[in-house]
Amino acid sequence: MVLKYYRIADQYSYLVKVVAENMVVLEVLVDETMRFGTPSTHIIFSAANDVL
Repeated sequence: MVLKYYRIADQYSYLVKVVAENMVVLEVLVDETMRFGTPSTHIIFSAANDVL
């Protein structure tokens, strides 16, 4: 599920914040976005304020 979508000025042209049910679902999403360019995936395990 896409939570947020940002157009950014950087090395990448957009940033998409998603929640995936599992890695297979994430892989399908990444594969589908490849038509827009080379994807880069960053996985967040926890937020800094969650561990304090």
